[in-house]
Amino acid sequence: MIIGPVALIKQWEQEVKKKLKASHSMSVLLLHQRKKVSYSEIKNYDVVLTSYGLIASEWKQYENHISERIQTCPNYMPDYDQELLKKCPILHPKSKFYRVILDEAQFIKNKDTQSSRAVHQIQATYRWCLTGTPMMNSVAELYPLIRFLRIRPYNDFKTFQGVCIYISVVAILVRPTNL
Repeated sequence: MIIGPVALIKQWEQEVKKKLKASHSMSVLLLHQRKKVSYSEIKNYDVVLTSYGLIASEWKQYENHISERIQTCPNYMPDYDQELLKKCPILHPKSKFYRVILDEAQFIKNKDTQSSRAVHQIQATYRWCLTGTPMMNSVAELYPLIRFLRIRPYNDFKTFQGVCIYISVVAILVRPTNL
C-alpha cells in the first residue's frame, strides 16, 4: 500500500504501469474516493494506492464506531467486529498489508492529526517513509514518523520527549560562546 497526496498517488499509478513490462504487470487499486471496497477485495491487488484524506476519513469512522461499541459493551473487541471490517477495511485490526509506504511522509508531522493516528493503526510487516522534508519547525515533527515506523523505544512519546530534551540540553551546553 502506498499512501500519499492525491496528485502523487495518480503519478504512482502511472509509474507502475509505465515501468513494468506487460509480462510483469501488477494489479493496481486506486482507492481515493468514497467508493467502498472490502478488505477481501483490497488484498487481491498487488499495489493499493490511497490518499491521506481517505485514511483520515476512515480513522474518524473507526474512532466513532469503537466509542459507540464501548459504550454499549464494555468488553468490546474490535478484532471480531464484522461491521467495523466493512466500514474500515484498511484500519481494521485483522487487515494486514505486506508493506506500507508513506509518500510525502511529512503530512503526518503532527502526531495528533487523524492522518497521523490512522497510519500508525495500519497493520503491516514493513513500513517505509519517503520525504524530502522530515521537519520544518522542530525535532518533535520526527516523532510521528518514528511512531509509524515503530522504532523502539522511541515510538513511545515519553521516551522520545526525554531524548529530545536531553539533546536540547547538550546542544545548549556545548554551544560556542563566541558566536
